[in-house]
Amino acid sequence: MTFPGGSTANCGQAAFAGLQSRFTFQGACSTATISRVRTQVVNGPKIKTSGIDFMGQYDFDDVLGGDIRIGGSATYTIEYKIGDFVVEGVTVERAFDAAGFLNYQLIATSLPEWKGQVFAEYSRGPHNLRFTLNYIDSYKDQRTSILAPNPVNGAVQTKGQTIKSTILAELDYRVQLPWDTTMTLSVDNLFDQDPAFARLDLNYDPFTGSAIGRTYKVSVKKRF
Repeated sequence: MTFPGGSTANCGQAAFAGLQSRFTFQGACSTATISRVRTQVVNGPKIKTSGIDFMGQYDFDDVLGGDIRIGGSATYTIEYKIGDFVVEGVTVERAFDAAGFLNYQLIATSLPEWKGQVFAEYSRGPHNLRFTLNYIDSYKDQRTSILAPNPVNGAVQTKGQTIKSTILAELDYRVQLPWDTTMTLSVDNLFDQDPAFARLDLNYDPFTGSAIGRTYKVSVKKRF
């Protein structure tokens, strides 16, 4: 068992006694000999976050017998600072800023600095057609990079350090039917894009991407 600031031997030190008491070992203190873990609710670390939200839209009336609306929204995370995480008097996770990083196996989940969408919508009578682009900014994997030779020129290149940005399109058609009934047809991930590569078990980050691909949805809503 490796405790903060030392090697396996440190799990026997008095400074880590409180943390060690949460584990039951079969034999020597080691990761391989853990037989039981006692979990308790503890206070998490302090979090300081700040950001900016943007939103705007504009309407064009009487265009081809209908109305056009364009707009968008975006969020920029300036900082997401997480303080030291202390358990039983032991700092088990040092303070860090999660903004713009994958945060693998840390308190925070994936946190790209920029997220946003833009849309264009056309309405005429009972019909409404909307096209949307959703954007997720690129972000960094803090873990040690994997170095591999380039198969073309043999040069060393870094793989998996940056998770690329993604833009996914969505198309929605809504029609107002008789008897207070509304039908909606939607196509998510219109161009069937793969999620950005990440050095994780699924080869992508499930917090920001999906491997499902293009999906179709039909919904009917009736008001009584």
